Amino acid sequence: LQTIAKEGLDKWTLSRIKKMVPQLRTALLGEGLPFDQIDDALHLTLAGLQNTLEDPKGRWILSNHEESHAEYSLTLFLENRFIRNVIARTFIENKTRWIIDYKTGRHEGKGLESFLKRETERYEPQLRRYETLLKEYGETRPIRKALYFPLIKEWIEEEKSRKIKKIAKKVVKHSTKITPLGLIADIGSKIGMKSKAVKDLISPEPLTYKRGGAVKRHKGGLMKKPKRAKRGY
Repeated sequence: LQTIAKEGLDKWTLSRIKKMVPQLRTALLGEGLPFDQIDDALHLTLAGLQNTLEDPKGRWILSNHEESHAEYSLTLFLENRFIRNVIARTFIENKTRWIIDYKTGRHEGKGLESFLKRETERYEPQLRRYETLLKEYGETRPIRKALYFPLIKEWIEEEKSRKIKKIAKKVVKHSTKITPLGLIADIGSKIGMKSKAVKDLISPEPLTYKRGGAVKRHKGGLMKKPKRAKRGY
C-alpha cells in the first residue's frame, strides 16, 4: 500500500497485482515467515490489495493529497527514551489533517459492529499518540483519525466513536427519563452511520431505562415507553 500511494493509483491495476505474486512470496520469506504459512499469508496480502483498489474508500486513502505520506516515520522522546512511530497514511484534505492506520483484522458472520467497536477501543491510544506526535512536530490544523480494514472493506473514524460514547454517557446519566424511539436514528443521521451500528457502538447489550425504581430491558437496545396496563372490569 505504501508503494501504491507513492507511485499513484493510475499505475496500479488488479492485473499488475496478480503478476506480483512471485515478488510478494519472496518478500514474505524475507520477513522470516515460516514456509508452511506463506500460501495463507500470500492469499491475505493479495485480497487486501485487491479490496483496497476496488473500494472507493480505499482508493480515496491512497489517492494523491496535499502533504501526503505513507509509512511516515516520526520519533517521540517519552519517559527518557526515544520511541519511533510509523503512521501508515496521513495527508491534508479540506484543511484537515487525516491520520489513517491500516488493520489486517478479519471478521466473518454477525456482530461486525461489535468487532469494529472493540478494534476502535483497542487502537484508540495509538491514534491519539500519533495525533500528539504530529502536534509536537508543528501541526496546527484540525486532526481526524480512522482505521481502515482492507480485508473486509470497512472503515471506522475514531471521532465518531468518541461522539457516540459521549451521547451514551448522557443517556445513562439521565436514565430516569424515557429515551425517544428516534434518538439512535437521529444520532446516526447526524454522524453518517446506520442506527444498528450506532446502537452496537453504544452497547452490544440491550439498553435499559428506569421507571418507578424498576429497570426495564428491551431487545435490540431501543428503549420504548411502557404501555399502561388495562384495568379489568
